Amino acid sequence: MNMNELTDRLERLERENRRMKRAGLAVIGLALAVALIGAATPDEIPEVIEARSFRAVGWTDDGVRTEISGHGIEIFDFEGDLRTDMDEGSFFVYDLDGKSGMGMFSSAIELNVNGKTRAEMDAKGFFYSDEKGQTRALLGVVETVAKKTGEESRFTAGVALFDDDGDVIWMAPQ
Repeated sequence: MNMNELTDRLERLERENRRMKRAGLAVIGLALAVALIGAATPDEIPEVIEARSFRAVGWTDDGVRTEISGHGIEIFDFEGDLRTDMDEGSFFVYDLDGKSGMGMFSSAIELNVNGKTRAEMDAKGFFYSDEKGQTRALLGVVETVAKKTGEESRFTAGVALFDDDGDVIWMAPQ
């Protein structure tokens, strides 16, 4: 072996030795990081976190995406418009116009269009309303009042159709 070959070999061995030292240090550093991260004990975790509200912001800085507060949970779209609202007694999902949607409440389920209840189901039955909010059809408990006599009638299972004034125009049973 001549001197150049010996020098080349020595430089190659030194490079390999430096790589091995770096790899060893990286492994030791990783092991220390795992040990330190895992060192948190349950005594250090708080029992309760109190705040007026928690907010999760979106992928960009243009607004709140989710808010959890005393009111309930609200979820917003990218424009900041409310899309879902949940609290202790209701769950409501809004359409793109923000006025229409469907809600489930502790006592009823509603379908709203342009801010007016168009369909509702509660303990008395299923109601369908026109665009003015006037009940037009009912399946369930039908209650009527005769205009001339003031006599009240109540049918526990029935179907009724109503006119613009809310008067019954057809009903079964009669």
